[in-house]
Amino acid sequence: MSPVEQIKHGIKTIKTLYTEDRQPGVAKTCFKTISVYTGNVVKDPSEPKYQSINLENAAFQKRVGKINGGLMILKGFGFEDNGEGKLALSKYDKDVFSTGLQLLQDQQ
Repeated sequence: MSPVEQIKHGIKTIKTLYTEDRQPGVAKTCFKTISVYTGNVVKDPSEPKYQSINLENAAFQKRVGKINGGLMILKGFGFEDNGEGKLALSKYDKDVFSTGLQLLQDQQ
């Protein structure tokens, strides 16, 4: 699966499982949170603090980590589990970030 297909699949999974009727706001919060993480990378791709996400962070877990499809989207952007409790950006692909951010913004 290509990175963009992975992002699309994650979005579809979230939209299917977390409808506004069943769990209001969950999908939008997840998409918005991922948009902030990835948007920060686009603004300053060389900034180390934007290149990793603490998997143990309670807010991250609530908004993205525990949402089925959330990690898939981040992995599509190029974040990978580094085995130390963090997702680290393995490679910044400007085209993937541009397309992925647009897909996320279309959901909000």
